Amino acid sequence: MNHEPENQKGGQMKDSFTERSKKLSEELERCLLADKNILVILDIMDRSNEES
Repeated sequence: MNHEPENQKGGQMKDSFTERSKKLSEELERCLLADKNILVILDIMDRSNEES
């Protein structure tokens, strides 16, 4: 396979794309975790409402 040097325009674009997608996936992970936390909290609230 032919790998072009990183200092060429294509390489730089690929790098910034990789950085951006890394940031996006981290952001997505945070959102998913937050969603999960909210679901857990709602579940707990539901249970405490059922008990009273």
